[in-house]
Amino acid sequence: MIASYRKSGLAVCALVCSTVVLADEISVEATQQGALGDLKMLIEATKSAWAYADDKRENFGVDLDHLSAVAAAQIRKCRSKEEAFEILRKVVAGFKDGHASLRAPDLSSSGPTGRIQGRLRDTREGVVLEKELIVEWKGRSVEEELAPLIERAYASTPGMARQLAIQKLAYGPLKQTVRVRLRDAGGPETERLLRFEEDSETDPPPLELRWAREDIAHLAIHTFDVRRSGWAVKSDGPVNPSGLPALAVEEVQKKISEAFSRCAGAKALILDLRGNGGGTDSIGSHVALHLVAGEFCYFKLQTRFSPELKMMPGFTNSPDSGWSVASDGWKPPRPPAVKPFEGLVWVLLDEQCFSTTDNLLACLRDLLPKERARFLGRPTGGGTGAPRLVARLPFTGAQLTLTVMKVYSPNGKLIEGRGTIPDRAIVWTWSDVVRGRDPDLEAALDEAVAKLGKSSGS
Repeated sequence: MIASYRKSGLAVCALVCSTVVLADEISVEATQQGALGDLKMLIEATKSAWAYADDKRENFGVDLDHLSAVAAAQIRKCRSKEEAFEILRKVVAGFKDGHASLRAPDLSSSGPTGRIQGRLRDTREGVVLEKELIVEWKGRSVEEELAPLIERAYASTPGMARQLAIQKLAYGPLKQTVRVRLRDAGGPETERLLRFEEDSETDPPPLELRWAREDIAHLAIHTFDVRRSGWAVKSDGPVNPSGLPALAVEEVQKKISEAFSRCAGAKALILDLRGNGGGTDSIGSHVALHLVAGEFCYFKLQTRFSPELKMMPGFTNSPDSGWSVASDGWKPPRPPAVKPFEGLVWVLLDEQCFSTTDNLLACLRDLLPKERARFLGRPTGGGTGAPRLVARLPFTGAQLTLTVMKVYSPNGKLIEGRGTIPDRAIVWTWSDVVRGRDPDLEAALDEAVAKLGKSSGS
């Protein structure tokens, strides 16, 4: 149901591909008139089809008419389709919805893209590359460099927009360099040229189970996307109602069940969902079945049946009101063999938790008793809502995707733009990175050890 956000995939590509090659050259006047026509169609389609148009206006200050007026003024100065597309793209970024997007059909960058070596980490002191603090990037402060990248990111929350922008710093024209000034932990600053090389970054295994202590399990699930190669499942055969290979979904569910079975003897579980950009709710809800007992509502959905949506297969039967009736919610069927974990649970989350992962976290937040579960880390990306292609703009050829469903937590709270807020906020420091510490995991382990000690009377 929900499109996934991938750290090294679509989200980064959307930010990297800043220059678009579009169609043949035409007059400046015709370009501006064509772009204004696209802008009008974009705004009208958004007002008609976007499920969160009212909520974003009332609660997040998203004024479609203001965005349109600003863009129109900029279009009257633009001289090419490339410039027009970028102006329209910024309008969609202003929707503050990570699943909204505007893409050209034949999107291509100005050349091959490479990546600098090393990991970027956001800390209290600033952005750190490996163990060195970035003082300047291209002769400017990192915050100055990040500001325009944040503005054009497709993101549902400020935290998610910042993370996407930081990831974008790592990418640039293949074989070219960027001049930076770095400071090591000892204090000296050095200038360095970083080269954009072939991207050799690899994804972590999709599922990892370790033992922090003999009675405390640490289960990390990095993706709910069954199409990721790391799951090593068969992708052929019949598809399920969501269009995914049914056998692949079943195999991933089985792998998750096996991991939880191995945790059955633990007194506490640290469920690590950091960096999980989502995938399919068939997998997210399967995790919930291993943590929540009995029959329960996973989420509640309400579809906006716009004229644009009613033209798509499967949505022709629409109510006269334009909205489906909010139901009691979807209750995932429980396989007889799936028994929920009964111990204490610590959940680790961050800004890169998005889409399906946001749905799962909202469910767990509502249904797990507070005396049994704790959420640690940073607020999530806060995005959900069944994105669909709702319009093709005739002049630029760009495709507009918008969310068409409102998604509510079991207790009826909207997830989009809000996400899950941790019980305990943890901010990484430069020192944490230098020393190779994981303050999120350490905090969960310390709390678990303390609570288990109290419960045993020691």
